[in-house]
Amino acid sequence: MLVIKLILVSLACLFFSFILKASEKGEYYFNNLQKCEKGIGSACTEIGFMYDKAIGVAKNDYKAVEFYSRGCDLDDQRGCVNLGVMWEKEQANLKRDEKKIMELFTTACEEDYGYGCYFLGLSYEEGQLIKKDTSKAYFYYNKACSLEVSDACTRVQEFDVENIK
Repeated sequence: MLVIKLILVSLACLFFSFILKASEKGEYYFNNLQKCEKGIGSACTEIGFMYDKAIGVAKNDYKAVEFYSRGCDLDDQRGCVNLGVMWEKEQANLKRDEKKIMELFTTACEEDYGYGCYFLGLSYEEGQLIKKDTSKAYFYYNKACSLEVSDACTRVQEFDVENIK
């Protein structure tokens, strides 16, 4: 009987813990929604990210695009880059538009958002969105590395090793 009571108490604690975490996520969502409605771009981007990655809400690519776009329009470069990535993957029925994607990455990089530079480097290295150009890839990876994007630093090191051989 004691074991059953302990199990029931444990289940009750687990349930209330889950409810508390769910309400915290809901509160986080609504706090960001209010900030987004007041014109804070980073809050719009955060909501887009929640929809994109199904964090506290159901995954919804259309809502992710909507909020990333709002964030980007409000000069949040993370929103612009995430929108570019979704566009590149043709999520939410977006038709691939290489020029628009490159504009999003370029603007973010010019605003010193490291991941914008990183994705420019990747684009130039792979040659899928724009003509392949390893010197430009290296340049943008190097800039992203200086903006503390660790994956870009790894690519710079790999480029350096390749050029030594």
